[in-house]
Amino acid sequence: MAATYVARIEELGLRDTSRFQAEADLLVGRMRWDVPAHVGRIESSEVVLPGGLLVMEMSGELQRPLEIQEQEVQPWVGFLYQLQGSSQSSADRMPGHEVGGGYHNSIHDPGTTTRHVMRPDRQGQFRAVHLGLAPEFFRQLIEHNDEWLPLYERRLGAEQSFMSLPDPVAALPVIRQLVEQLRQCPYSGVLRRMFIEGRFLDLFAEQQRQYQQIFQAGASATRPRSQHELFHAIRAYLDEHYAAPPSLLELARTFGINDFKLKKGFKEVCGTTVFGYVAEKRLTEAKCLLETTALPVQEVGEQVGFANAAHFATCFRRKFGVPPSQLR
Repeated sequence: MAATYVARIEELGLRDTSRFQAEADLLVGRMRWDVPAHVGRIESSEVVLPGGLLVMEMSGELQRPLEIQEQEVQPWVGFLYQLQGSSQSSADRMPGHEVGGGYHNSIHDPGTTTRHVMRPDRQGQFRAVHLGLAPEFFRQLIEHNDEWLPLYERRLGAEQSFMSLPDPVAALPVIRQLVEQLRQCPYSGVLRRMFIEGRFLDLFAEQQRQYQQIFQAGASATRPRSQHELFHAIRAYLDEHYAAPPSLLELARTFGINDFKLKKGFKEVCGTTVFGYVAEKRLTEAKCLLETTALPVQEVGEQVGFANAAHFATCFRRKFGVPPSQLR
């Protein structure tokens, strides 16, 4: 792939507020970024709601990675849902974290120099949905929730950039559906605001629930538990990592057991092998993606972990009786 093109956010025209128009109590904008033709074409649509919520979709074609640099930004909390291609964000004292297609994560930045690298997929496509929150709004959402607050409380007071999770996680079907609903809001004016607020709160709750499950799985990996609890925790872990699962040895090491106990116990408790469970999960998630998104069939296969399109089609037909293309 060609060398990365680097630009300041001002050079791309993203500081120009003239693109926004008032719509009831919303600000709505759409623009084509000032990107040279040899780099590609990126467009964005934005809706700014009162109270500190931004909904932004970025999409287009890239012939090379595009790096955006921001300096002296205001404190913000951002939720990224990557649909095609990948995004890598880094900030002062925080190394780069990449989110690939079909995955999500969130970043908390108290106001530093940030860098965002946008990379296209194999077909040169890029698409992502970004939700930006004012820190005060984010605190209001979590401060009275005894389950969510412990995930952030200590780190929020450190005045340092951080990602909610050390690694991005695959978007669950319900999260993908809510993101699609945000993208395709059918209303305008006050109804648009009410629709977006409702879908955002549903999406935020589902995302925090997924984050909480991941933190609980990691914390419980080191404490004694029954065999039933252990292997259900392993199954939950695989639900989050099915697209790029660890080896049996890595999985066993993560949960403090040997690979023999892993294979035997997982089969007894879950009724299938580890790899059988992952294979089933991949196909189920692929079917959901085909039914709820417009992603190309090959991209769907890649997102759920199939490196070979023909193998994906064969496995899908064997499972569901039809080729994946027939669901379109």
